[in-house]
Amino acid sequence: MSQQKKKKVNKRDLLDMGRLLGVIAREDPELYQAIKQYAEVNEQPAHQTVINILKQYFLIQRVKMANLDMEQLFTAWEILKELIKYSMWMYTSLGTMFFSEMTRAYGEVIDQKVKAHLENIQQSQPVDEELRRRLLGTLLDIMEPMLKSTLKAVFKAQGQPIPESLKVKVPVNLTIEEKS
Repeated sequence: MSQQKKKKVNKRDLLDMGRLLGVIAREDPELYQAIKQYAEVNEQPAHQTVINILKQYFLIQRVKMANLDMEQLFTAWEILKELIKYSMWMYTSLGTMFFSEMTRAYGEVIDQKVKAHLENIQQSQPVDEELRRRLLGTLLDIMEPMLKSTLKAVFKAQGQPIPESLKVKVPVNLTIEEKS
């Protein structure tokens, strides 16, 4: 229901913007042509062009009202750039910490399961080292896909490409027959 309402609001906004563009076209045809040309050059609709130009205008007005000179504005941008770098560092650090903790937790779960299973087997018979290795291998085979799927989900959430080592490799055999 909210999607329908959202579409109606968007249509209404577009109609209002079309009306505004109509007023501009009647009042000042040269300005309207300039908007259309700017929109074509930037490959965007005319209404989006008007919105972008107004946003730029009001940003410039805010800068003027704050009495900022170019040096102050440049300094503000440099500070913002450093803050963005710092936030990215924090984000990646948290991701690294999360993965190291997750990997450690998976390892502990595997160890606990192997020990519990070996204790059960040991009560009935002595533990064979080969059996221990096979059991550990089986549990690792179970846990590895879980870890890979978690890593893939995190890469997707970050908008980063998934490394080749995490991609599923499907063997494909192509046979091409030539017609004589």
